[in-house]
Amino acid sequence: MDNKDHFKELEHMLTIFVFADLALFIGYLIFAASSIVIGKVLCAVLALVVAGYGLWVLFNTKELLKQRSLWITFSFGAIALCTIVSLICQFP
Repeated sequence: MDNKDHFKELEHMLTIFVFADLALFIGYLIFAASSIVIGKVLCAVLALVVAGYGLWVLFNTKELLKQRSLWITFSFGAIALCTIVSLICQFP
């Protein structure tokens, strides 16, 4: 397997993780707006864990700051940052 196929496989896997993380963040917002605490906490924790795992995988594969994978890095970082800021500000 050459390097290009390896990156495509990694990119495909992490794209699925980004969409799953986005779904968890949206679930967090819905539960927070509905005042369902257990759902809010569960979705927030899972969103942060998935984002952290995605960034960890990118770091271990040395793809974290490469031009071709910056969109994945920023996606995980943005979701994690939005979740943390929302938790700190207690919004919504």
